[in-house]
Parts: sequence; C-alpha cells; structure tokens
Amino acid sequence: MSGFRAVWFRGDSVASYPRTLDVNLFGAQRLTKALLPELLDEKAPGRLVFVSSGAGTANLSKMSEERRQELLECSDLSAMAAFCSAFVAAYEASAREQEEQPLPHLSSGFWLQSYGFSKACLNRYCQIMAQQHPGLSCVACSPGFVDTEMVKTYRGDAKLKSVEEGGDVCAWLACSPAIDNGYYNPDRSMASAG
Repeated sequence: MSGFRAVWFRGDSVASYPRTLDVNLFGAQRLTKALLPELLDEKAPGRLVFVSSGAGTANLSKMSEERRQELLECSDLSAMAAFCSAFVAAYEASAREQEEQPLPHLSSGFWLQSYGFSKACLNRYCQIMAQQHPGLSCVACSPGFVDTEMVKTYRGDAKLKSVEEGGDVCAWLACSPAIDNGYYNPDRSMASAG
C-alpha cells in the first residue's frame, strides 16, 4: 500500500488531512487486518511490506521529545488511535487559530504535516505488527523521490526516479528470501532504529 497524494510541505490543506490519514495509515491497517489470517499461515508465512516515506522520519524528528516518545511507546492499535486523535485535535485547533493559513508548524508537540505524520505512524504500526506477530516478516520502506505528481509539486524539476526505480526496494523486500524486520532506505540499506 503506498499512499494518497497529499499536499506536501508547502501548505498542508486542512481538508486533506482526514483522507491522508485514512489512506496512508488506517487503510494499511484495514488491509492488513483483512489479509492477516493468510499471512500467518505456518506452512507459507507471509510478509508485510509497507510503502512509507522519508517524510515519516522527518516528521518524527520534528515532534517534541514527549510526542516522539509517545508514538514510539504505542504498543497496540488503540494506543495508536488515541495518538492520532490527539494529532487531529491539534491540527484542527491550529487550523482554526491560523485561519486556514498553510501548515506545517509545531503545535502541541506535533509537527502538523499530515503526510509525514501518517507515514511516521505507519512506520510505528509496522513495528507493532512485528512485535505482535513474531513469525511474520514486517518491513517498511521509502522508495525515494519518484516521478509522481505529488513529488513534482514538492521537488519541482529536480532529478526524480522512475516508478520502476522507486519500486526496486519494494520488490526486493517482497521477494528477498531473508530480510530483517525494520525500515529500509531507497538503496536497500536498513535505516537505524527510531
């Protein structure tokens, strides 16, 4: 599952954040829940490969230490839902105070940028799934800056990867015989924890 084309850093749209969270995080959760019985088959165990983004790591680094720890300590889906509800409340309050001026900025310890927030939460969800299902391979990855409309609005004319180049790490993670759970960079290297 990759994601929804959201407005990037140049001014998150207040109208876009519910759909961004619904597709990028909750959609991945719904799909995983539906497929989990098949993925947990002992005879042919499955693998979860979540398409994330470096924006998730960036968003996590811009949160307050308290909020960052709160996300990293989420141990189940109800804790994740409560964390997301707090983000939504901060996002809506800030949007009202800013009178629809572009986000992001720091408020209530959250970096108010919905795309990056959804991907930070997706990365944590991947970790939760790995903890809850030790026999299941669970990975998340960033394809890098791929030539899509969403990325063009952010990067302009900068050199972008083709869809095939961006899909390399995803395909490798899906097909590689032995990989470790975690988050992978576009070059197939494993990112440090956090």
